[in-house]
Amino acid sequence: MADSPERLATAAAQHNSHLPAGSVPTGARQQSNSVVLHSEGEDDERPETSKRSHGGIEGANADLQKALAGGAGKRAREEDGEQEGVASAEGENDVYMGLFLKGGRLGIAVYDECEETLSVCEIADGSALGQDMEGLRMVLFQVRPTLVVTNAKPEKALEDVLLDPGEGIEYNVAFAPSKNFQYISCKNLLLQLDLRIFESGDTDADKRRRISSEIDLEAKEGVSAAGGLVMHLQTSKIVDDLSDSPVIPISRVKGLRLDKFLSIDPQTLSSLQIFHQDAHPSFSGCGSAKEGLSLFSLLDNTKSPLGRRLLRMWFVRPLLDEADINGRLKAVSFFTQPTCHDLVGSLRNLLRGVKDVPRILLRIRKTTSSVGDWASLADSLEALFQLREVCRQFAYDVGLDENDERVPAVFARAHDDLNAKLHNLEVMLRSMIDFPESAQAKRVSIQPGICDVLDERKRQYEGLGDFLHSVAEEESADLPPDANVELFVLFCPQLGYMVASPNDESKRSLETAPGFKLNFATNEWIYWKTPRMEELDETVGDIFAAICDREFQLANMIRTKILEWHDKVLEACNVAAELDCVLSFAVAAVERDFCEPSLVNEPVLYVEGGRHPLCELCTQTFVPNDISLDAGSPGSSGLSIITGANFSGKSVCMKQAALIAFMAHIGSWVPAKSCQVGLIDRIFSRVQSRESCATASSSFAIDLSQVALMLRNSTPRSLLLIDEFGKGTQPEDGISLLAASIRELLKRGPDCPRTIVVTHFKELFTLPGLLPPVEEAPIAYGTMSVMRAADAEEGGGGAKEGDEDTGLVFLYRLVEGKCVDSHGHECAINAGIPPAVVERARIVAKKLNSNEAIERLENEGEAAIKKRFQAAVSVLQRFDAERGDVRAFLRRLGNIAAASVEQVTAES
Repeated sequence: MADSPERLATAAAQHNSHLPAGSVPTGARQQSNSVVLHSEGEDDERPETSKRSHGGIEGANADLQKALAGGAGKRAREEDGEQEGVASAEGENDVYMGLFLKGGRLGIAVYDECEETLSVCEIADGSALGQDMEGLRMVLFQVRPTLVVTNAKPEKALEDVLLDPGEGIEYNVAFAPSKNFQYISCKNLLLQLDLRIFESGDTDADKRRRISSEIDLEAKEGVSAAGGLVMHLQTSKIVDDLSDSPVIPISRVKGLRLDKFLSIDPQTLSSLQIFHQDAHPSFSGCGSAKEGLSLFSLLDNTKSPLGRRLLRMWFVRPLLDEADINGRLKAVSFFTQPTCHDLVGSLRNLLRGVKDVPRILLRIRKTTSSVGDWASLADSLEALFQLREVCRQFAYDVGLDENDERVPAVFARAHDDLNAKLHNLEVMLRSMIDFPESAQAKRVSIQPGICDVLDERKRQYEGLGDFLHSVAEEESADLPPDANVELFVLFCPQLGYMVASPNDESKRSLETAPGFKLNFATNEWIYWKTPRMEELDETVGDIFAAICDREFQLANMIRTKILEWHDKVLEACNVAAELDCVLSFAVAAVERDFCEPSLVNEPVLYVEGGRHPLCELCTQTFVPNDISLDAGSPGSSGLSIITGANFSGKSVCMKQAALIAFMAHIGSWVPAKSCQVGLIDRIFSRVQSRESCATASSSFAIDLSQVALMLRNSTPRSLLLIDEFGKGTQPEDGISLLAASIRELLKRGPDCPRTIVVTHFKELFTLPGLLPPVEEAPIAYGTMSVMRAADAEEGGGGAKEGDEDTGLVFLYRLVEGKCVDSHGHECAINAGIPPAVVERARIVAKKLNSNEAIERLENEGEAAIKKRFQAAVSVLQRFDAERGDVRAFLRRLGNIAAASVEQVTAES
């Protein structure tokens, strides 16, 4: 007779009573919801009481899994693998950009999904965009969006940029309906956003007033770009969110000020080797590109992914505000003090524990987070709290207070703004989530003692193996005495509890057994339903599913609590990222012997003992040089022309000046003894010409476009680098174009931008009239000094190894003067050109300089061959074919071929 539901529930509770509350079973196994619940190993240890009953059902389980081939077990394992991949993915933030161009006014909107911020700006001045929308290309390089949204029929200038943004910039383009970019509807859409600055009860006028404090609502193109972007993200469901609201999560709208940053195009970044990607092939494919030898890799001593991402943003967006730059320099100076040595080490060790929290919060909001994400969040919150405590302890030890002028802003923020309540959030996570069990179960598991119902369910689940064993014995006891059948009791989701028996002759005794109903059968097992199984379905049910459901509810409560602290957590992460970047600069400053630059508003660049930060890593001894550019003072020159021999370091000297100015604008110390830098709004360069099959331009055409860009868009605060311009065409054309470009810059007088020109065209100062006299437009001439090896030996400083062949010793010292000889022939020998070729080149160059006729080069090889042929013909003519000795004739021809030219001439 079937047992009552009350007795079954009581028996299940008795079987679980010996287990502690909240304990985790060590033998029970559950692989997704399709795998049978059982206790492995228990039946092997228990003495077999009945031949017809058994609690270990591994064979039945395996057979049932085969019967459910293609079921949820395989899918669950695939989902686990996908989730682990999501958790381990590292990369840039998901950033979306909206663009709208109309009447020469460009609207730009940028949505950062991790930070939930919408940045809006409008470029109304067409000159700010430059020729061919060069300004937009720089914005695309800086932002690096994953998706760009614009109207369905954009203007041709915008369409050309979107289809060809430049090298190293990749994104998808979406053309949304033009009605999505209507100004009125876009403005109303922005007013409907749930922003932090809005308060409950705000009217439309209040919202308009509050949002106008962040962005200009009258900037029609900017508002249209923002509204069109938000509309597209909402309708296309690109940004996933579990909320019922169709509005994408945006907590803040802010203005994007492009004029606050120094502009530097990707070509200049590559030419100066600020960034340099190296390919790293792998066995599985081409591999991924990684940062090679570059200024970024030199200064990147960050310890957290947040710091590295912010540092890259500092590099692509150097500052223009003197106060902001001095704030970073002050922080670097603070952490380079000897008293801060231990503090820097402690802070950097703690920053290792700060993971990519914004992306983790994004996955938590999307419910795609893994157990590793929750653990990383808890570790990060703990590290953030420890950062605050270390800063507080240091301030107490050295007697610093918040009003002390020595304290930099980032240290004060770490001291005060890292909220202590974040520690409570971390304690909540660790007290509610059982991380060791979660890692084993690959899902969020709740600690014991949080929920009584959950703890009771877990106790039932842990004792389920023994309970099913006893139920199997009871089912066997109800069978007729002559039935010799081995029974098992198991559970399968969707099918419930079942009795399993071997698929053999013994099944006939169960077909007539009272209450046994055939459910389904496989080749090895038969599965039955009995009244007792139906009662188990009603009273016990799927315990594991109930556990998972309850833990998911509790995990969702934790998720909601964390998202309430979303903004506070991001603020703390921003403090940690900024601290990481400043510490990175401080470490580089101490290790590389950098000095603190001085920022001024005058158009000057003074460097004493400047060094190239990368070249000094590749040489045993680096010769520092001084640089002086002053475009504002009377009698001083903001334009410098550097000449000198090949291999003498002209380009290195020019690049180091630009790198020092760049480093000062990102707030880093610089490689020099002392440095004074006037604020620079943009760095232009004609240094490198990258040819490509995709670009229908020659190398000289690319050079011309680079010079044209700087002539059109440079300002008195710009820095221009011109290296070997004019070399890709006839010398006369190259000289004239370079001279005309220099004249054009000098015409601006005090508004002439700071310019460094490197050239081998000596005609610039040997031919009168090409450049204006020094009285009209002062030009600073510099040359890289060299010495003859013999002169160096007489002076006591012998030539370096490798210089004996060329006869030159390169001093790599920039001095005042002009160089009329590039010493190209000596450099050619040093480069491995055959001496005969170099000697011929000397003769031709001498003839060209003296306007003499160039004689045809006499080829000794041709004359020798001609004499041999003549001697061989003479021997052939004297040979008697009828009576002559053939062997002697052939021997004579062999001697002619082997003899020298003088011997052949003498014999003939």
